[in-house]
Amino acid sequence: MTIKQRYRIKAHLSVVWDALINKDTIESWGGGPALISPILGENFSLWGGDIHGKITNVISQKLLSQEWFYHSWKNPSHVSFYLSFDNNETQIDIIHDHIPDNDVREIEDGWKNHFIGQIKQYLEDKKY
Repeated sequence: MTIKQRYRIKAHLSVVWDALINKDTIESWGGGPALISPILGENFSLWGGDIHGKITNVISQKLLSQEWFYHSWKNPSHVSFYLSFDNNETQIDIIHDHIPDNDVREIEDGWKNHFIGQIKQYLEDKKY
């Protein structure tokens, strides 16, 4: 299955990008413990390894793609974050594919309530 979601965050593109790729910022908005760097081929983990995988594409402040494993998935899913900036807001389009059918609802809710939703709340509360 594939999930497509769009978010608009009232924060500069560079700040939103940082919230996706900076270990310390990720831990500040609630995605830690985290290990990550925006380097092609590098492994990453979020929430202490509940989500983990490999960076598969990076175009600074435009695109971040990752091979994702959630908990004990045997096969990876793929996530791409497409970022753009307009009208003092950063838009993030997420395409997450190859999700096991049994986990789609949980992953959809996770994006809204625990991942991008958390980033949005954290950055907008700080008024970046």
